Amino acid sequence: MKLNDVRIPLKKVLSVGILPSPLKKLFYRLRGYKIGKGVSFGPGSVLDISRECVIGDGTSFGAGSIVVGETARFGKRSEIRALTLMLVPHIEIGDDVVISETAIIRAQQPFPDSRLTIGDRAHIFPYSIIDPTRPLTIGDESAVGFGTYIFTHGAYKDKLAGYPVTYGEVKIGKAVWLPCRVFVMPGVELGDDVVVGSCSVVTSSFPAGSFILGEPAKLIKTREEFVTEYTPEQRMDILRNILGEFGHYVEHFGGVQVERQSDLLVIRDGNEVTRIHLHRELPTSAEATPKEIHLVLEGIDPRERVRLEGGGAAWFSHADHCCSERLGETAVAWKEYLNRYGITFARP
Repeated sequence: MKLNDVRIPLKKVLSVGILPSPLKKLFYRLRGYKIGKGVSFGPGSVLDISRECVIGDGTSFGAGSIVVGETARFGKRSEIRALTLMLVPHIEIGDDVVISETAIIRAQQPFPDSRLTIGDRAHIFPYSIIDPTRPLTIGDESAVGFGTYIFTHGAYKDKLAGYPVTYGEVKIGKAVWLPCRVFVMPGVELGDDVVVGSCSVVTSSFPAGSFILGEPAKLIKTREEFVTEYTPEQRMDILRNILGEFGHYVEHFGGVQVERQSDLLVIRDGNEVTRIHLHRELPTSAEATPKEIHLVLEGIDPRERVRLEGGGAAWFSHADHCCSERLGETAVAWKEYLNRYGITFARP
């Protein structure tokens, strides 16, 4: 990255950008980029990393996405979707991260330590504007909602004339929820599990488990005051309702036949049959064959995980907060549908 060069590299957009994905991968590998298996680049997408660049398996860059910096590391299966703009000296993206369409991440006044770090399974929604002029960290499974602004600097008017000019690192913990139209100011630190009300302006730091709201944001409740504690059977009922919704979803959009049998959803696509099972605890009789998907409320013994995966079945453990590495198309769709309800799973 050249000194203060935070503009879109139009020449490369018009040259490298028009190359098909296989030729782009060859071009980037010749530049020394380390690119994993199954990586894809959409039309008009451009990476311009002057030093080290590492891209994990299955990561994709959507049409018109532009990433410019000095160093960049992208984890496995992350999505940099269409028309995303990232102009940051140092970029570190975890596994299964989604940066949605039209998000702008730009260090407008870069320093040597300008750095963006995003943890696993985090999601940046459309129309967000993020400025990591100073280091900015977003923890695992945190969500930055529609139209949210996060700034590590506040500078425009003359400092010598007495106007406030501030720079400050921003740290956002794990599983933090910024719903939409939130403004996070420089120097703010939010602990894990913080929930921020929509349209809030966050000017100060808050500890883990806070529910904050307002302009400026103030503490409204603690985690213990606004989180409902469900019994195991209540959680099973919630999963049953979500599974039923998923059945209607795949039936409508997938053009398949669906049959509901208690804690089982049977999906028939021609001669191909996929079964999704719900269990409070994994039974010893759980089938370990391809097209079998098991979601277990409790933990799954490591030996049972090996048995299921060895037979080609997919598994999800809510208590362990993880799932099998190999997921077929339906298992991936089920995983993404659960994510609509904030139910996420770490994938190796």
